[in-house]
Amino acid sequence: MGAHEGRPVFKQNARGVTKKFFLISLLVALTTLSAWAETGTSHNKADVKPKPHLRFAFIGCNRIGFTELTPDNPSTANRQQFLQTYADLSKNPPAYLFWVGDIVTNYAPGKETFETQLAAWRDYHEATEFSKSSTVMVPIVGNHEVLTSDQDPVTKKWTDRPNPETLPVWESILAPYLLWNDGPKAEGSNPDNLTHDQDRFSFSVRDKDVLFLCLNTDTFVDDTTIGDVPLHWIAKKLEQAQKDPTIRHIFLLGHKPVTRPGLPGDIIRDGEEVALDKLMAKNSKVRAFLTSHFHLWDYRATEHGVPQVIAGNGGTAPSGNFNANGKGYFGYTVVELFENGDLTVENWGRPIPTPYDNNSPQPPAKLIESISVPVKSSPASPSWFW
Repeated sequence: MGAHEGRPVFKQNARGVTKKFFLISLLVALTTLSAWAETGTSHNKADVKPKPHLRFAFIGCNRIGFTELTPDNPSTANRQQFLQTYADLSKNPPAYLFWVGDIVTNYAPGKETFETQLAAWRDYHEATEFSKSSTVMVPIVGNHEVLTSDQDPVTKKWTDRPNPETLPVWESILAPYLLWNDGPKAEGSNPDNLTHDQDRFSFSVRDKDVLFLCLNTDTFVDDTTIGDVPLHWIAKKLEQAQKDPTIRHIFLLGHKPVTRPGLPGDIIRDGEEVALDKLMAKNSKVRAFLTSHFHLWDYRATEHGVPQVIAGNGGTAPSGNFNANGKGYFGYTVVELFENGDLTVENWGRPIPTPYDNNSPQPPAKLIESISVPVKSSPASPSWFW
C-alpha cells in the first residue's frame, strides 16, 4: 500500500465519527428541551413575563377647596392636574378610568350649586382628547357630591347630613356615563333600609372574568346617617360572584375607605366597615378595595387582610404630612391584572406645586412605585409615601 492509500480510510472514519457525534448531540439537546418543557427552569421562568389581562386606572379627590372657588372655574376641578392626568393616561389608555368621588366641591344645600358645578365638570371632561379615547369613564359619588353640612351657631361645629336633592342631578347630568343600574332599590323587602333608589349609585361593572363593585359609601338610610354602604346588596353580589366560575377577580371601589391611613377622618361608618371587611376577606376572589377620601396615597392591608389602596391625591389640598418637606405628589393609580392572576399597583405622581391649584401647565407624572400583588397575597405592612 502506497503513501496515499490510507487517506480514503481516514475520511470514511471521520465521517462516521462526525455523524455519530451529531446524533448524540441532537439526542442530548432534545432531551434537555423536553425536560424544560415538562418542568420548566428558573432561567426560563425569569425570562417569561405574564400575559396582560386587564389594565385600569382610578383616581379621587381632584376638587379644589372652598376658599379657592372662583367664577372662572365653575367645574371646581384642579384644572391643570386634571388636564395633565388625562394627558398622561392618553399615552397608554387604560380600559377604564374610575373617578372615585369628590370630583366637585359642592356641599351646598339644595341642588343649584351642584347642578352648576357638575355640568361644568362634565363639559370640562368632554372637551379633552382623552374623553374621546377607548377608555370607559366610570363616575362614583363621594361625600362632596351627595352630602351637605350644617353649622351649629354656638359651637361652630359642622355636621354632615344627606342631601337627597343631589341624586337626580347626578343621574341627569352624568347620564351618558351611568351605563350600569343593577344597584339596590328602595322597594320590596328593602333589607338595606334605603330611603332612595341606589341602582345608579352602587352598581357592578363586568369585563371578561373581572367584576367591579362600585359603592356609594354615603348611601341614604335616614336624614342624618353618613358613611353607610348597602351591605345586603354587597353580600348578595359577592356570594353570586364566588359561585360563578366565569368570574375570577373582584375589585370593590368606593369613596370612603374601610381602614384609616393613620389619620383621623370619616371612613365607612362604625360597624359597617368591619362587616364589609369580613365580607371581602371571606371571598377568595376579592383582590382589593380601591378608595380615596383622604388626600394622599396609601397602600396597606385592612384588619382582615384585604389590600386597600387610597388614591385621594388627584389634586385636592393634601392631607396631614403627605406634602411634608415638599415630598408629596398629585397623580393617579394604574392597576395591571395579568393572566396568571398576579397584579401590579402602579403609583404615578408629579410634584405638588405652590399653590396646590396652580393654573400653570404641570409636568407629566412619573412612576413612584410599582407594587406586585400575587394571587392570595396582601400587604404585610403599611406603605406610606411621605
